[in-house]
Amino acid sequence: MGFTLISLLLSLHVLGDFYLQSEKTAEYKKICYRGVIVHSVQYGIPCLLALVFVRFSLLLAVCLILSALFHWGIDSLKYWMSKRPEYSSHFSKPARIFLADQLLHLILLLLVALLYVKAAHREPMLYLYDIWNELLMLINLTPMSGIKWLLVLLVVIKPANIIFNLFFSAFNPERETAGDARQQRAGAIIGSLERILIVFFISIGQYSALGFILTAKSIARYDAIAKDRKFAEYYLIGTLVSVVLSVIAHTVVFYGI
Repeated sequence: MGFTLISLLLSLHVLGDFYLQSEKTAEYKKICYRGVIVHSVQYGIPCLLALVFVRFSLLLAVCLILSALFHWGIDSLKYWMSKRPEYSSHFSKPARIFLADQLLHLILLLLVALLYVKAAHREPMLYLYDIWNELLMLINLTPMSGIKWLLVLLVVIKPANIIFNLFFSAFNPERETAGDARQQRAGAIIGSLERILIVFFISIGQYSALGFILTAKSIARYDAIAKDRKFAEYYLIGTLVSVVLSVIAHTVVFYGI
């Protein structure tokens, strides 16, 4: 069940790297190595909590420790490279660094899952404690599908918002400032709810319901769309990116893992 483990490891990675890491910590670790240590400790918290849900085994514990150590190693390497003049030009492009960082994390997590499978003397299994199995059964989910739903929902909320801001915020004609923080939060919440609904409707095969989401958004911003062409283009980009990210997340998690 290496696919179960990789789903679990990816869920823990998203929790530790996106949800437990605040913007303040993300900035702090760029200027001080102590920030890397703080984030590495934060990243290890979900790995410990996983043992509350998944039955303990020495091999699983080793895999969780390895994933946390690999994460610390990558962040340490990134910090060291950011302080070297020969690499400074690369760090002026945060989107590129983000992609390289997450890709490297993904590769090492896949390696940990592969080591788990190879090290097992019999077919490796991950078992949830009975109480969690019973709770999942109440909503007609298996442990594997439960972990996959956790992963896809985690991905389409905060990471998707970060990806959009990194790659597409330059198209925003309103140029958000500190005074627009409330509007930014509202936009992030709307985008997150939109992607959750898209994933849900895709999962039950109600593709026509996606039109309801797009229509509701269009009504809310009709005046701005009608009067400002640049905003209309930015709105369309945001909507299409949300749909694409949701479809990719659902397809990869439920059919690719």
